Amino acid sequence: MVKIENIYLDTSLLIGVALSLMDSKNDDTRIVKFLGKHKSEITAYTSFLSLAELAKTIKTDRRFRKFWSNDKSIVAFIDTVIKTTNLIIIENEKAIIRKEIIDFVLLHQEVSDCLHVGLAKLNNLWFITHDDKIGKIKPLYENIMTDTKLMKQFDD
Repeated sequence: MVKIENIYLDTSLLIGVALSLMDSKNDDTRIVKFLGKHKSEITAYTSFLSLAELAKTIKTDRRFRKFWSNDKSIVAFIDTVIKTTNLIIIENEKAIIRKEIIDFVLLHQEVSDCLHVGLAKLNNLWFITHDDKIGKIKPLYENIMTDTKLMKQFDD
């Protein structure tokens, strides 16, 4: 079994974290609990791209809209998500816009997903997501897995 120490959290997982912070009965609390339990073993990263997608979701998704009335409160809530998960923000996002992204997009048509995988690869991180379909990119970047598979590796 490969030792996983550094992971990149996909936007889908950040949305789950945000939902779990709003409602502790939410199913997505498991990633928050997992990261807390393994904080000495795993370092979690994300990007401004993920945070921008999270902000868009919080502003437009009906599950969030009733809780957050203005942009300032959304930014404050995103800061809470970052602190709760001890996320480190990747600072070298500009470097990801290169030819390799085209290769990723040819295998998986969601451009933002491909940018996330590219950032993970550039920073030598495991890309962790809810999305099973992103595995199509595995021929170009092997270090991709779902959050469920990640948690099973540590709970064995």
